[in-house]
Amino acid sequence: VLQYALLDTGICAGTRGLEEAEFSKATLDAKCLVGGALAFNPAHNFMRLPGTLASPWHWSWFLIASAAIVSASAWSEPSPLWKKISFLAMGLLGVATIFSGVQFALTLVPLLLILALLATRAQWKQSPASLIITSLILVVLIALIPALLSWDFMLEQLSWAMQNDPQLAWAEDQNLGFFGRGLGKATNAARLFGRTQLVETFYAKLLYEMGYLGILTFLGVVSSLCWVIFQIWRSLSHSPLQRYALCLWLFLLSVSYNNHWYPLEANPVNVYYWFWAGIALKLPILDHQQTAISRQPSA
Repeated sequence: VLQYALLDTGICAGTRGLEEAEFSKATLDAKCLVGGALAFNPAHNFMRLPGTLASPWHWSWFLIASAAIVSASAWSEPSPLWKKISFLAMGLLGVATIFSGVQFALTLVPLLLILALLATRAQWKQSPASLIITSLILVVLIALIPALLSWDFMLEQLSWAMQNDPQLAWAEDQNLGFFGRGLGKATNAARLFGRTQLVETFYAKLLYEMGYLGILTFLGVVSSLCWVIFQIWRSLSHSPLQRYALCLWLFLLSVSYNNHWYPLEANPVNVYYWFWAGIALKLPILDHQQTAISRQPSA
């Protein structure tokens, strides 16, 4: 919010005054207060803000990841105090998403919140209050999304999802062999040790570095992880923990097979992914403890 205020008041110049081909590109030269590269040009109604992270893409994935845990807490938390705090966090998340200006986040954050609501309310159709709240949220989204997103952007994303990843096709043509070019060969952080190749989608990067064996091994790991957590969700008896497990599983599932950018390699999403996977794997212990507490005779 402070970053946006400084840019809006002109204290930070952003990308004002740049030519049309340049003002829409996030750049470190426009950095303001915190974070890294940004783009802000009110004359063209354009902004891409990184918040406290390195780039708008990092910030948008931070917001998407935050939507998973905020929705888990808001829809599942039994404590009234923490439920109120969670809804406050959800409101702040919505504000931050709008200020980010990244259309990908503007699409996925509300979608993930609604999906978590519907998924954690198995009987939501039978509850008048839940039905009313869900209907109101859907009406607001239907009203706002066309204003926030252009049909061109939505069609572009659909077209991108339906076609083959060009970087994956490029990696397949590099004569990689069965084991790829080696770990770090497409990792920017490893450029200190030698020449690296810029690959901007995760599975294309895996294929380039580790070959078909590596990509199949990784798919086996994340598929096994998602399957185990799905089984954990089904086995839990404590309803709040069950809803938490479902929200975490939805997040892990959406990131595990996502080839849009490289969230599994970028902070903070890669940290959230493995940390929340660890939490989900420990939920049966908490469920056992809650069951033992509920069976204790009251004094």
